[in-house]
Amino acid sequence: MPGLFEDSHRRRGHGRAVSWCPPLTASLGVNAALAILLIILALRSRGGLGPDTIDLNKRLLLAEEGLERLRAGKPSQASGGGGSRPPWLTIGIPTVPRRQTGTKYLQRTLETLLDELPGGEEDLWRNEVSVLVMNNAPGEHAEFEELRRRAATGTDRFSLKARHYVTWLNNPGLVADPTPDAADPDDLHNPDDRPGRQVRKQTCDLIALLRHAAPLSRYYFFMEDDFEVCPFALRALHTAAVKANAQRESKGWVALRVSYGMNGVLMHNADIPDLVDYLWRHVTRKPPDLLWAEWVALQARARPPRPYAVYRYNVLNHLGAISSFAVRPDRPGWPGCWAPMSSVWSLALSERYNRRCRDVSDVSPCATRPRGRASLRDQRGLPLEPDGLEPWMSHQVNWTAPVLPRT
Repeated sequence: MPGLFEDSHRRRGHGRAVSWCPPLTASLGVNAALAILLIILALRSRGGLGPDTIDLNKRLLLAEEGLERLRAGKPSQASGGGGSRPPWLTIGIPTVPRRQTGTKYLQRTLETLLDELPGGEEDLWRNEVSVLVMNNAPGEHAEFEELRRRAATGTDRFSLKARHYVTWLNNPGLVADPTPDAADPDDLHNPDDRPGRQVRKQTCDLIALLRHAAPLSRYYFFMEDDFEVCPFALRALHTAAVKANAQRESKGWVALRVSYGMNGVLMHNADIPDLVDYLWRHVTRKPPDLLWAEWVALQARARPPRPYAVYRYNVLNHLGAISSFAVRPDRPGWPGCWAPMSSVWSLALSERYNRRCRDVSDVSPCATRPRGRASLRDQRGLPLEPDGLEPWMSHQVNWTAPVLPRT
């Protein structure tokens, strides 16, 4: 039986059948690669290599890689056989033991987080999200060790999900405080926010976690070990990221905030090296959350400027008053699940949701005038989201079956 190319040559009247030809997929790939190469060479000759052309160059490299894999009889990574595109999200959780024994903050954080992640193999999110838990007090954190043993040997749903999603790390201590003998400031009278020994260690530990997470995914999500995850939080995060990427006013965003503290912030993994460099250069000057704010402000002044996107609602809930620090000043209460991000007392104005967007989008910055849409309200008079997740929906809706029962 003649091959496909042989038959086509006869139909076109070439008179003589081709005795052999490469597989169809490889030949098409060669033709496509040659076409892209000719386009790139033409653009280079005219001095017209812009960002779109660079993207074509990347596509050419992928095509060449795919051809080599076809010749070797291997599936193409670009087609999904090897998963060349990194997963969507890494969630990083640094953890330390609390001074008061018996606290189960980390357990509650992980239980509520795993609640929001699917257990079924058919769910598309299953291989798009991973969780890194880094123990910054190796040998001293009993709760961390207990949860790691439970995940390794347990048969309950928490253990099964944790085995799939969670990587347990002991901080190797390779990022050390450059000024270990510096005197600690008075935490209650410290107008310059000079970090003490414990805060400097916190920054070093964060650097260690970020370095580990950088190559693992496209986005990184900051979490702390004493925040529970609100129902539907990860779906809201995904919705907010899609909107931030789509809206003209927030495109190119440097960060997307959905909660408060050094917590509840989404960033691009490609930006991690620059952030790590900034944290290390200023580790002795400010705490990590203030250094983060400075770094974001620098990005906002870049050319082109990169917006700081903020979701309308808080999706992480602070668990308790037991801190890892010995001294903490009195502070107002923390916002709970789905509280407005426009009025979080601990955030600078630039990190809060812009109320002028409330009738337009649940992500700011936005076009501050509605584009042909009226403001809709529910039966209680609260604004409904015209184009996104409605957070007031019943918590009985099951988006991530099977759901781990919250105990």
